[in-house]
Amino acid sequence: MVCYSLDSTHKATPITGIAGNPTSVALSADGREIAWTDYTRENNETDVVFGSLVGNRIVSTHRVLPGPSMQCRPCLDNISGVAWSGDHALMLSRQGQDDEGAGLGRLPLDARHIASGWRDGPRSMEAWKTDPAYKYFDYVGSANLHSALAVGRPSWNGPPPRGIRERAVLVDLATGRRVAILATALPGRDVTSVSGGAAGIVYRTEGNGPQARYYLRLPGDAAGKPITGLPSDTV
Repeated sequence: MVCYSLDSTHKATPITGIAGNPTSVALSADGREIAWTDYTRENNETDVVFGSLVGNRIVSTHRVLPGPSMQCRPCLDNISGVAWSGDHALMLSRQGQDDEGAGLGRLPLDARHIASGWRDGPRSMEAWKTDPAYKYFDYVGSANLHSALAVGRPSWNGPPPRGIRERAVLVDLATGRRVAILATALPGRDVTSVSGGAAGIVYRTEGNGPQARYYLRLPGDAAGKPITGLPSDTV
């Protein structure tokens, strides 16, 4: 894992103190805390790990297991996204192999919630309570104390209702409900990732065509504008 400087040097600095197989990574707004998901292939288990970032080293790490109610022989649920919600909580996208995962949840980083695990410890937020045709908020990429950016999607068990496609939404954390639709995709495509904040969002669409497409939407824009010049292996 490496950190990239945001100045003109774009310097890459390797981070030490990480064990396992880190996948999704989230950095807190002040740059002092870092979290990631750690995947174990042998039993399909995903853990959530977080700690303090001091220079280029991670210290005081803590591991959040799936939880006592979920047996990993193998695990049927995993984490598809992680983001910081303030300094003391994480937003987690919890997927199920059979599509009946726990969905989007906010996990306070205290002993009681950590002991409950990442499946049952978070407070869940369910897309269908706002939009009945949608099942989950998924792929969380950005959050703060009050809201989170996520992808609203229908169930993957069978074809989606006609005209229902995955889209980027803003979720209010106090109510757990969708309060804004931030981006939709062209016909035949879905929004599959979104991140950003008040200054603007970047989102990805996939579907018809061989490659993903990326868009930038700034405040005041009616729709996202295509981003060009990205490497072909951009994810």
